[in-house]
Amino acid sequence: MVGGYFDRHRMGYDICGMDGVLEATRTETAVFGYSKGAAMHAKAIEFVTSVAGKHGPWWGKLVLEVGSKNINDPDEAVRAAFAGSEYLGIDQLSGDGVDLEMDWVSRMTWWGKFGEAHQGYYNCVVSTEMLEHCESPSRAVWRMLDCLKPGGLLIITCAGRQRPQHSMYDGGTLNVGEYYANVLPTRLLTNVASECFEFQMAEQNGDLRLWAIKANQ
Repeated sequence: MVGGYFDRHRMGYDICGMDGVLEATRTETAVFGYSKGAAMHAKAIEFVTSVAGKHGPWWGKLVLEVGSKNINDPDEAVRAAFAGSEYLGIDQLSGDGVDLEMDWVSRMTWWGKFGEAHQGYYNCVVSTEMLEHCESPSRAVWRMLDCLKPGGLLIITCAGRQRPQHSMYDGGTLNVGEYYANVLPTRLLTNVASECFEFQMAEQNGDLRLWAIKANQ
């Protein structure tokens, strides 16, 4: 597991020193095989539920899920981990779990319909098994951070280095022309390091799992 506290003034991690990101790269955890499909989704739900439970309660809090379409068991929705919250699920595809259909990384939909009105708005932003299907994962993570209040919680799971390719539509074989790329741990760390003062990330069963607390501005 990689983790630490980020000091925005000293520009380093207290566990790593001045070379925080590079040191974290050298201490990434090993991969112990992988699973896929519904089993992987269940593990992602388990992780989100555990992190949400430690940082709750969520009654009356504002929660945003990015990539919220549920292609697995409807009873295993991410939002169940945030009981009592004011919850908004966004996905570029309509379906179960989607409150607002929107392309998260499109500049037009972001600035024209959502971004400016929701900057620094949410207590928690969560995204599960979405970034590997996104052509601009760094932009997607930056926008998640933009939507968080200072002190807000970011939760991400996504396909790490050993996950097999899979479709965002049904978890099966990729469709012709469908984008897919496994997410590198170092890239995900770099995205959150400068904006968050506390984080933990692990790579388990082919999946990257991260939670982070956005720094006070």
